[in-house]
Amino acid sequence: MQFFSLSEMDTKWQSSKKCLLLLHGWGCTKEIFTPYIQLFENIYNIICFDMYGFGQSDSPKPFFDIYEYATQIYIYLKSKKVNEIDVIAHSFGGRVVTILSSMFDIKINKLILSGSAGLKPKRSIVYYLKIYKYKLLKKLHISSNNNGSEDYRQLSANMQKVFVKVVNQHLDYLLPCMNNNIMLIWGTNDSATPIYMCRKYEKYLSKVKSVVIPKAEHFVIFSHIYICNNIIKEFLVYD
Repeated sequence: MQFFSLSEMDTKWQSSKKCLLLLHGWGCTKEIFTPYIQLFENIYNIICFDMYGFGQSDSPKPFFDIYEYATQIYIYLKSKKVNEIDVIAHSFGGRVVTILSSMFDIKINKLILSGSAGLKPKRSIVYYLKIYKYKLLKKLHISSNNNGSEDYRQLSANMQKVFVKVVNQHLDYLLPCMNNNIMLIWGTNDSATPIYMCRKYEKYLSKVKSVVIPKAEHFVIFSHIYICNNIIKEFLVYD
């Protein structure tokens, strides 16, 4: 079983099938979706690839931001004459599809968002103290190996620049523009995109269903796959 890529898509495409786009989270690769590809490959033409900076893809240019990621996927879909799709997006992939579904002329019939990032987070006083400390040290020309999150420190210099732009681009303003048929799948113990973000989606999306799984964390659609694959299949295929 192979994943679709820029070079493989033409040989695997079947015009009689609908299209399903799978978008992975930050730090992940296309392989994380292997169970869902196996579930849906007989039903859909599946588009699943490593986004720039992850897996086997090229590193993005330092000017990349979340809008550029969405634009590149839009260009790819248009180059393949794909104008109508269903989407499963996890975390960072949710940022991308939020822009794709609200700012581009790609028709997304059904959209599943799991632990979707991109909404403005609630910040504690501790967070702001860390920011002030970082700015002070920078002003004093004092370096620290503890600056930034673990995700940030593990990145290349180019990807650090991209990461900073991406996490500071909040997409709350686009939620009223998302008129897709949407399902949210969230874990109650998600610390990366807490449950209050799921509730915010519920408040501002016009056509939305929610499945909240107790004690599940950020990777709920992968850690609880035997629950989630039935939920997802019911929504995509039979709903």
